[in-house]
Amino acid sequence: MQRVLRHAIAVTSLSALVLLGYHIATGSGAAVASVGADPGSGGLSDFWPDLATFTTGYSLSSLSNLRKVDALIDQQYVDPERIDHEKMFRAALAATERMLPEVLLDLDDKGESLSMEVGAYHGSLKVERIRNFSTLESALRKVAAVLEEHLDAKAVSLPDVEYALINGILGTLDPHSVFLPPEGSREMQEDNEGEFGGLGISIKSDEGYLTIEYPMEGTPAWKAGLKAMDRIVRIEGEETLNMDLKDAVKRMRGPAGTKITISIMREGFDVPQDFTLTRAVIKPNEVWARLMKGGVGFIHIDQFHAQVETQLQECLLQLARENGGQLKGVILDLRGNPGGYLHQAVAMVDQFLKDGVIVSTVDRNSRNREEKVARDTGMEPQFPIIVLMSGTSASASEIVAGALKNQERAAIMGERSFGKGSVQNLYPFQDESRLKLTVARYLTPGDHSIQGVGISPDIELNASLVAPAQEITRQGQKVMGNPRISLFYRDQYIEEADLEGALTRSEESDSPPVYSLRYLLPVVDDTAPRTDRPDPEKDPEAVLARDILVATKGSRRADVLRDAERILSAQAKSESGRLSEAFKGMGIDWSACAAPAPDQVQLKLSVVGDDMLRPGSLQEIQLTATNTGKQPVCQSLVRTESATNTVDGLEFYFGRIDPGRVLSRTLKVAVADGYPAEVAGVDLSLLDMSGAVMARGRSEIRTAGAELPRYAWSWRFDDSAGDKDGIAEPGELISLFVDVKNVGAGPGGSLSVSIQKGAGIGKSAELVAGTFTVEDLKPGASQSGSLTFRYQSVPTDLKELPFELNLRESERYDYASIVKAQFYSYIVQTEELKIPLNAPLPSGSREVPVIQITRAPEGVVREARVTLSGVATDDAGVRDVILYLGDKKIAYASGEDGLKSVPFSTTIDLAPGNNLLVVLVRDTHGLTSTRAVDVYLPVTP
Repeated sequence: MQRVLRHAIAVTSLSALVLLGYHIATGSGAAVASVGADPGSGGLSDFWPDLATFTTGYSLSSLSNLRKVDALIDQQYVDPERIDHEKMFRAALAATERMLPEVLLDLDDKGESLSMEVGAYHGSLKVERIRNFSTLESALRKVAAVLEEHLDAKAVSLPDVEYALINGILGTLDPHSVFLPPEGSREMQEDNEGEFGGLGISIKSDEGYLTIEYPMEGTPAWKAGLKAMDRIVRIEGEETLNMDLKDAVKRMRGPAGTKITISIMREGFDVPQDFTLTRAVIKPNEVWARLMKGGVGFIHIDQFHAQVETQLQECLLQLARENGGQLKGVILDLRGNPGGYLHQAVAMVDQFLKDGVIVSTVDRNSRNREEKVARDTGMEPQFPIIVLMSGTSASASEIVAGALKNQERAAIMGERSFGKGSVQNLYPFQDESRLKLTVARYLTPGDHSIQGVGISPDIELNASLVAPAQEITRQGQKVMGNPRISLFYRDQYIEEADLEGALTRSEESDSPPVYSLRYLLPVVDDTAPRTDRPDPEKDPEAVLARDILVATKGSRRADVLRDAERILSAQAKSESGRLSEAFKGMGIDWSACAAPAPDQVQLKLSVVGDDMLRPGSLQEIQLTATNTGKQPVCQSLVRTESATNTVDGLEFYFGRIDPGRVLSRTLKVAVADGYPAEVAGVDLSLLDMSGAVMARGRSEIRTAGAELPRYAWSWRFDDSAGDKDGIAEPGELISLFVDVKNVGAGPGGSLSVSIQKGAGIGKSAELVAGTFTVEDLKPGASQSGSLTFRYQSVPTDLKELPFELNLRESERYDYASIVKAQFYSYIVQTEELKIPLNAPLPSGSREVPVIQITRAPEGVVREARVTLSGVATDDAGVRDVILYLGDKKIAYASGEDGLKSVPFSTTIDLAPGNNLLVVLVRDTHGLTSTRAVDVYLPVTP
């Protein structure tokens, strides 16, 4: 089953290792790291004195950053037994191949001879067997020297090549060790500080328009009356159509106290209105609080940034004042909190403990141990506490929960947490990049490791949704969707133990929940405007925690759990009835009965009224369950697991199946328009309410592939709205006419054609119409559209006006290559267009490359070895042809000397199951085509 990770992976740090001054503990969420020591003031310069004489000249072949990374791994990495130098070398090569389409690096099985293709260059290197960091660096320097000589330095960032090599090496260690390039490192550090100068809005791009998702409470935007769904059409007089989100954010941020004018368009405005705001210090993940009924304080913490301790103290004081001096209890909401600064998590726990260990850390081979112990200073009054946790609460959040739980200070409510028990250190480099390296493990009080296990809640909450189907729009038509039923969505979260290369899972397990409650979620309006501070009185988990705290007599964890029994017992009875009634309303008997004998139910999945799924259509699939036993099966559902995305992770709810009965349930599925021809196995599991498997089955589902469009286009700039002399001049309205033709075998879907201003244009040009869309273009048909901008003034530092033309097919694209093989960037065709100053307006024509497959394996094969052959052609010239098996590059052919036709052929050894072969072709203009072939080699029992 494909599982969803709602947050990216992040890091932790340990001050005991001297190099940096702050602890960091982050888990499954946004990267957070310490300020760190100045590399020139006793930090990294102790390791590498040459940093003080670092120059701006860059040489890839020197691999200066990689040298320092290797030294740190060698000296500081938490688990030396995981260091495999040859594996690192191969992973570095693979990461470089993935970054650079024109590069193929093939190391022989003995690890002694490396075949290299870099564009038109073909060669080989003899490398010493990789046994240590010295031989690893020596071999990679040889590789880097060849890359530096033969890569086009104008088209490829050589520092980024080194970063890719480094991240390939780090990827062999664990999922949390990573190297951050300078831009990502700066963004991370800004987020870590917990504040910046700005306006206080969350924005998104909606069809090219900058749109406000929500203003943050108390910020300049909130005070000025900006609203969700407002469109920002200008920033300081410059229009924002198709503006890059990062660029927009940079423009709106700035020193606190400075003014900025933005133009807003909203429903009810005839014309955009200007809002002049004064930037203020924005705290994007500010700790916030609400006083709930009964005198219970609710405190929400998004992540542990540098301001958490101060903001938490302010919230506690605010809540106490609002309640007349004393709180009845406190809810600490850490749901979805990925972690952050460890020292901030420790300081938070210290507010509620008088003494005792908060967290312990042990480094490489347990050489050093450090304990953080609570101090008897500034402790909060002895009110009861409940900590709310979710499956995506990680690292520093788990440290807080584990400390308060194991020191008997708070009860934990919600879901079992992510389970990240490792610690990372952050090392700054001279070029502003940063290394995050796993250097230690942490232990909760009592020396409990949560690695791969997580913190188990005392009160387990299982949120459930049972709601009728709603109307959905499919190909412009209103149709009924599926019933909205989900009892086990938590199972589809990725946890620490699921991450590739995760550190060894702890052998111990946390104590099981004292109580377990399944509750029915209210149906909410997903279209309602978002807010950064939702009302906890409308949050069922917060309300339950409030009711328990109001009823609690005492302040310890045991007191909370003792007094929770009555409330939870009554709630469980009520929720069970609500759940049964909800299922009854959908025609499902959800009554309970004794557990049946295993494997007494036969399962089969099929496509209703057809022998296969078809791209672009909404079809029904049917799950049939036959009870062949002598006992009824109750409260049952069937979950699917498959390599076919369309039928992976589905849940069919049956409820009661009496002996001898055959029951069927159907769901509607929509296959993406560009989905490939595919045969895939589907594993079927019959589950009970606890998630235990009662029976298993397996079916095969076929998906029919569809012919896809392929586009060619011509373009020309025109000043016919001006003086019509064919030269762009200030004050003129310039049009870019684009004629699009479908030269492929299949109909088009929705092709967006857009233009963006290039770097340095600024206010010299203003986009008037930045996008048009071509819908359902039939093979051989053409359609034209225009994009316009007003040429305002001659730019001071440019000799020409650069624009970027983008074409994106959002429906009928090669789904297998773009989504399944994750070549996301190739969904957009991009070309830079330049208007010369005081010269005739240019024009041109383009066509994406053609990929013709002449020999390919059938959808289902019996032999593991297959051949894929074909030819790539392009009117302007083929730059290169690359073949992949999944994400592994297996063949490369360069279009030397502007060849317009390049043949390709390779033999491939398949693995059992689904194998995705991808052909990627680039032409001399940088335009691309992909073609995927999905091959199924049956899995032998």
